[in-house]
Amino acid sequence: MPAAVNYEAINAKIHSILGRRLKVEDYKRLLSFTSVNEIALYLSKNTDYSKYISNENINSIHRDELEKKLKMMLIYYIDKFDNYFSGEYRDFL
Repeated sequence: MPAAVNYEAINAKIHSILGRRLKVEDYKRLLSFTSVNEIALYLSKNTDYSKYISNENINSIHRDELEKKLKMMLIYYIDKFDNYFSGEYRDFL
């Protein structure tokens, strides 16, 4: 296994990402909505998911499309760790 892994930098990156998670208030607010459009609008205006939810087609967004966009955010975060690993660790990601 490679010995050159910068754990401090990885931990800092993780803390940065964790700080952008949805809060309890966000989940309560999301539960109050009755349509996918309202959820998409809230996520695009009030959360870090705005990077992947564009405002132009929120009024006609389908649930499957919104779910794909949310999953893209996970891939975006995983890709952020690529620079911190090498060898077997990077292959694992």
